[in-house]
Amino acid sequence: MVIKEFEKKFSTNKYRAQLIDKFREEVETIQFYIDPLRVVVFGSFIYDDVPVPNDIDVLAHGMVIPSRRIDYMKNGVNSKYPKEIQIQRSFKLQPEGSFRLDLAREMIFNFNKEQLVNAADRFIKKNIEVEF
Repeated sequence: MVIKEFEKKFSTNKYRAQLIDKFREEVETIQFYIDPLRVVVFGSFIYDDVPVPNDIDVLAHGMVIPSRRIDYMKNGVNSKYPKEIQIQRSFKLQPEGSFRLDLAREMIFNFNKEQLVNAADRFIKKNIEVEF
C-alpha cells in the first residue's frame, strides 16, 4: 500500500492524522540514511475498532547508503517521536553475500521468532507494508 492510500484509509480522525504525520516524518529521516527501505506497520493502529491508538508500531529494514555509512555509524538515526512511533530497526551496513531486502512476511516471521526466544507476548498478526 502506498503512503497516500495508507493516509486515506487510516486518517479517520484528527489524532490518527497527526500520528501519520509523525510516522511520515520519522520515515523521511530514516530514508536520508537507508535505501532501499521496507516499512511494515502492525499493531492497534491498523485496526478499525481502535479510534485512538497509543502509537504506530513499525518494522523497518534496509541498507545504509554507502556515502552516508560513517555518519550513520557515528550518529545513528535518532527518533523524534519515540513514544508515538515505535520502530524496530534492522539496517545493514554492507552487503553480506547477495544482499536483498526480506519480504514483509520474512520480516514478520523473524520478529515473531525473536519474541518467542525472548518470551515476549508481542506478536504480529495483522500488518500492512507501506511504500514511500
